[in-house]
Amino acid sequence: MEQDEATFLPTDDIIEEFDCEDAVSPDTPEDDFDITSDHGSHGSVDYDDVQYEGEEPTFSVSFGGSNEVYAVEYWNDYLVTGGQDDCVRFFTRDRVEGTLEVQMEDKGTDSVSCIKGKGQYVAVGWVDGSLSVYMLKNKQPELYARMQDTEGEIVWINWHKTDTILFGANDGSVWSVSIVGNELQVNGVFSGNNLPSTAGIVTEKDTLITGDERGTVFIFSIPTLDLKRKFQVSSSVVSILHTTNRLLLSTVDGQVYVIGDDGQGAPKLVLSADSDSIEQLVYSKYGNCIVIGSLSGRLIMLDPSTMNVKQDMTFGYGICHVRVVEDQLLLGSDDGRLFMISTGTGELSRSFATNSAPIHGVCVDTHARELAICTGDGSVHIYSI
Repeated sequence: MEQDEATFLPTDDIIEEFDCEDAVSPDTPEDDFDITSDHGSHGSVDYDDVQYEGEEPTFSVSFGGSNEVYAVEYWNDYLVTGGQDDCVRFFTRDRVEGTLEVQMEDKGTDSVSCIKGKGQYVAVGWVDGSLSVYMLKNKQPELYARMQDTEGEIVWINWHKTDTILFGANDGSVWSVSIVGNELQVNGVFSGNNLPSTAGIVTEKDTLITGDERGTVFIFSIPTLDLKRKFQVSSSVVSILHTTNRLLLSTVDGQVYVIGDDGQGAPKLVLSADSDSIEQLVYSKYGNCIVIGSLSGRLIMLDPSTMNVKQDMTFGYGICHVRVVEDQLLLGSDDGRLFMISTGTGELSRSFATNSAPIHGVCVDTHARELAICTGDGSVHIYSI
């Protein structure tokens, strides 16, 4: 594989930098936000009756309890999975027999850590630092290219348009590579502080926003990864959400910060939920709200204009997965529960049987009206929605 020389950017190239001491608390008056973290409807929602019964999966496959499945992704007509058995698999659904059929599998040297598809390509990250890219050829998946230049597990992957892959690793590096001809070409590499990169998103303004284990947030231009700015929040960044004009970040110590979408100004603390990690930040256009899921069991909905709390619900188990499915929220818990609630009312609408195993990954195919999960007992389940 031919590569351009990797570019490691010095800290002198930083345009602007803020420390966490610059973060504005909810009590500080602001012109841009009516920041209120303790308003709206509150309640303890008793969904303990949502056990592990419910609607049975349409399709299921198991690789055994010792082979946990860590990642699952819908990609064109395939369901792509990977996990502890060092193998990525491409499944199709036999709707007559009700079975998942393996159409291709590729063996690596370590576990699969993450999967992200875009268009005719899907990128797979591995614990050993490898990145594999697969493509469709005559509607069949095949390996396009593989690189192993990182020294740590690939933690997250995102795409810019259809030909540039951005990913971060637990050695602290962030990479930009493009599909050029039959090869992967390195556009830029950032290696700032050797702390694990924990999250990364791509915005519509051709920027990459990442966070690390110490709570440092970086804003890069794409594809070269020129560092435009960095700032600090309280602790390890878990989730990042970009809306029309704002950027929100959640942390492992239960904080949510907001800043302008271009990263200008100081980060403002808009919510201090509790001491448990806030795992998910998503936007629901049906409820016109920002949805926050916490390992403490709280599910909070914020008004995106004012940052006021619209709903604040407490469950008896940690919320680790949140997906928007039209006017419903699909929730996955840290102890294996999977269910849907109404975005508007918070009322339980559906629940799904999961065998009580921890849910490692959730994906939704709205076109096929399906959702898929992968679990800690080595299973993959597909449900009709």
